[in-house]
Amino acid sequence: MARGTTFDQFRVTNGHVAFINPDTSERGEQYDIECTGSLSVDSETKTISKICEGIATDEISVIESMTVDLSGHMPVEVLRNVYGISTDGNIEGVYSFNRDSRGQVGTWTWDITSPFQTDRKLIAFPRLSVQGGLSWSLENGGDEIAEVEISFSALPDERGNFYYEAMESEVDNAVINKWHSEFSTELVEGVPSV
Repeated sequence: MARGTTFDQFRVTNGHVAFINPDTSERGEQYDIECTGSLSVDSETKTISKICEGIATDEISVIESMTVDLSGHMPVEVLRNVYGISTDGNIEGVYSFNRDSRGQVGTWTWDITSPFQTDRKLIAFPRLSVQGGLSWSLENGGDEIAEVEISFSALPDERGNFYYEAMESEVDNAVINKWHSEFSTELVEGVPSV
């Protein structure tokens, strides 16, 4: 994709999550998220101003946090990992959620396509952690199967990054082929610019 070319974001698809083992920080169980309904991202910023003789002469916005809202249909195992719903203390096959439940942090990736299929954007959040507790509602007799809605806090990775993106046309096939199955800081780390 040539610089300055427009990319129209139209569809979010091909979601994947790899939960991170809290003891080893290694990638653990991986799942496909085959039915993403919507994805939204919002950054919280703080403005730092330079005041000179009572007048703001310069300002910079610093990212303090990022929230990711996801809706869609997901495998039961994914939701259990997200919220920390487990069989601890229960008979086999019975899961529970309590005050000690701790959701797992995961690396989440998706593809974003344009309506004209001109290119594909690969996106990744290296560390998402659920915000809040288990919450859901269900309407009997509805015309549509209810989607699960989850809010996440995007946590920075070891390089301080909350989010990554790459246009398929601008990266090597080796990166494209590993984006969903092996995304990590090491996969995308380059030589620092001078």
